[in-house]
Amino acid sequence: MYNQTNQPMNGTENNMNPAYQSMQPVFSYCENSSGALPFMDPATAPDISFMTVGDEDSAYALQPDPSCKSATLPHGVVNVEGSRFIEVPDFDSMTKYMMSVDGLNKRTELYGFLNKLLHTGQLSEIVGFQVQNQNICGNDCILERFNYWELCRDAFIVDIAVKLKLKTRSGEQKWSGVLVCWGGFNEKFDLIPEELVESTIDDRRGFVPLDSHLIQVYRAYEVDIEAERLWEKYGLAEALKDPSKRKARKLAERMGLTVLRLPIYEHKGLSSILFFEAGTILVGADRIEKDENGNTIIIKDDHGEPMEIPANTIVINENRIEEQYEDFPIFHECFHYEKHFLAFRLQKLTSSDTRFIKKRQVPIVPGMNQKDYLFLMENYANRGAYALWMPASDTRRRITERVSQISTYKHKGELYELVGASVACQLSMPHFRMRARMIQLGYLEAKGILHYVERKRIRPFAFDPDSLRAEELTFLITPAKIKNLCKECEEFRAVVNNKRYVYAEGHMVFNSPMFVQQYGEIYKLTDFGIANVDVCCLRFVRIYVQKNLGEYVLGRMYMDAEYVERTLFYLNDMLKQPDMNNFRAKKAYKDAFPVTFKEAVDMLKSQNAGTTYAKMAEYLHMDDSTFQRALNDPRKYKNEDFLMALCLYFKLPDWISELLFKRAHVMLDPDDERHAAMLEILRARSCDGMDAAQEFLRECGVDLLNW
Repeated sequence: MYNQTNQPMNGTENNMNPAYQSMQPVFSYCENSSGALPFMDPATAPDISFMTVGDEDSAYALQPDPSCKSATLPHGVVNVEGSRFIEVPDFDSMTKYMMSVDGLNKRTELYGFLNKLLHTGQLSEIVGFQVQNQNICGNDCILERFNYWELCRDAFIVDIAVKLKLKTRSGEQKWSGVLVCWGGFNEKFDLIPEELVESTIDDRRGFVPLDSHLIQVYRAYEVDIEAERLWEKYGLAEALKDPSKRKARKLAERMGLTVLRLPIYEHKGLSSILFFEAGTILVGADRIEKDENGNTIIIKDDHGEPMEIPANTIVINENRIEEQYEDFPIFHECFHYEKHFLAFRLQKLTSSDTRFIKKRQVPIVPGMNQKDYLFLMENYANRGAYALWMPASDTRRRITERVSQISTYKHKGELYELVGASVACQLSMPHFRMRARMIQLGYLEAKGILHYVERKRIRPFAFDPDSLRAEELTFLITPAKIKNLCKECEEFRAVVNNKRYVYAEGHMVFNSPMFVQQYGEIYKLTDFGIANVDVCCLRFVRIYVQKNLGEYVLGRMYMDAEYVERTLFYLNDMLKQPDMNNFRAKKAYKDAFPVTFKEAVDMLKSQNAGTTYAKMAEYLHMDDSTFQRALNDPRKYKNEDFLMALCLYFKLPDWISELLFKRAHVMLDPDDERHAAMLEILRARSCDGMDAAQEFLRECGVDLLNW
C-alpha cells in the first residue's frame, strides 16, 4: 500500500473494517493531492523556533527515505494525535521464525542433514579430519548467523554460519563453516539443506541480498536497474526508449496480473490494492467531490456490497483515482508483485491494508530508531514505480540532451525548469512527477523548479547545492502554513508582524532590498534573491507524524534553535563589523576559512576560548604530541572518524563541518549506510557529544567511531 509520501494506511487490530474479509496478502496504494518534494535550509536562520501541524494544501510532499534502503522511521516521528506512542507493524524475521518453537522442525531438518553427512563420511572430508561423533544435535551445532540471498520471486538461499563441536581421537575440535539451504514458499514454507562449505563469499557475487525479513537490500540506483530489467524480462524492452510503449496495464498483463477498476467502500484513502490470492472486498460509492461553489460534498452509500476478487489482481479504487491517473499505482503494485512476494508470505499477512496487519505500540523517546519494514517496502515500490514510468537511462539522456540545447538562463533553477518542463512534455508527465524523478536521478537543481503554491506556478529558484543535503529541511512554505504558524507561535508572529521577514513567492525572505522588492501589496524576490534562496530565506525543519499505522505525513515545522545558536557563535566576530548582517557574515566566514587543514583547525580553536591542543587531544583519547602530528599528516587526518570527532568537539553546525571535511579532502557518501548516519549526526546531533553520537551509530547498526 502506498501514497504520494510513501504512506501506508491505517487500521486497528481489534476493529477490522469489513471492506476486506479475505485472509490473503495484498498490496495497496494511496495517492495524496500534494506533489512537490522537500527542500533544504537557508544559509543562516533567525533566532526563533516554532512548530505547527501541516495543512493538506501543502506545496510539498515528502519522500521519507530517498535512499530506499532504510526501514528506520523519519527522524522525530510522533503520533499525529499527540500521544506518546507510535504504532509499527510487527514483522517477524525469518531468523526469528527458524529459531523459535514454530521453527523447531526446520532446525531438526538442519541437524538431520548434518547427521547424514556424518554417517556417510562426507563430514570428515569437508572438515579435513576424522570426526568421531555418534550424532550431531543442538549441543554440537551453534547456528551463529543467517544471511539471505534472492534466487527468484518466491525462493531464496540462506547461508547459515555454523560452529560445530566435533570429537576426534585427540579430543574435541571446533570447526566453523556455512550450511547452505534453499528456502521457498509453495503452499507452505520449505527449507532444504543442500551443502556444508567453509565459505560462500566468492559464490554470492551477483546475488541480491535480502534482509532477515526477506526484503531485498537495494540502493536507490539499483531499484532503477531492477525496473529496467522488468521491462526486458516481460518482453517489453522497447518501452525503455519509447514512452508511448510504457503502458502500465500492458506490463501488468505480461506479468500475469489483472487490473480492475472498482469503487472500494470505506477505503480510508487507499488508491489501489494488489491481491496475491483470491479474496473479497466491499464496493460502493465512497468519495469526496466539490460542488459548483467549491464546497465539499461527501458521497457515500449506506453499506458496501461484497465482491470476490481473483488472485493476482490489482484493484484501482474508482472512488479516488481517475482512469487517466492510474498508471503510477499500477506500476507501484507491479513492483510489489515482482519483489515483495517473499516478505509478504513470511509475514502471513491477511492484507496490506494495515487494518489487518499485526502491530505493536512503541513509546516515543528522544533519538528513537524504530524500524518499520512496511515503510521500507513502500519506499522501494515508490522508487520502482518512478523507475518503471521514467526509466533512468532514457530520462537521463533526455535531460542531458535538453540541457545542452539551452544556452540562455539567469540561474540553474531557471535552466532546470526549462529542462524539466520540456522533458515532462515529451513524456506526457505531470510536473510534480517530473521534478521528483529528476531529484531521484541526482539533479538537485530540480528542487527549485516546477512548484505550485495555491495552484499557481511560482518562479524557479536556485541555491548552493551544498545546502541541500537533508530531505526534511525546506525553504518553501505556503500562505496557509504561515497563517497556522502565526496562530501557534508568538515568536514567529512577531517576525512576520515587524516585517523582519516577508512572504515572497513561496518563501519567507529576509526583508532587505538585496533580496526582496515590494510591488503594491505583494513582495517578489530580486534577481539575486531568487538565485540564492539559501542565503536569504528562512530554514524550516519538517518532522513526520504518524497519521495512522505505517502512514507518516508532514506534520510539524519548526526552527532549529540549536543550529541558530552555534551558527551565530561562529559568526559572532564578523557580526560586530559595521554594516554586517547574518548573510554577509556567513559568506565572509566561508571566504576567510583557511585553505589548509591545520590552519582550519587552528581557526576553530581560536574561536573557542580556552581550547588547547591538550584538551582536544584528551577528547580524542590521544596524547598531545600524537594529536599535533596528526594535524599535519594527511595520512592521519584524512580519516572520517577523526574528522567526526573534531566536529563533535567543536559542536560545529553542518555548514562548517562541510568546510572542515573539504579541507581534509574527505567526502561522505549519503548512499553509504554508515556515512548517512554520520551526516545525520553532523546535521542534527553535533551538539549532543561523543557518547550520544556513538549510541546513534550503534542504533543504526553501523561501526562506531574509531580513529
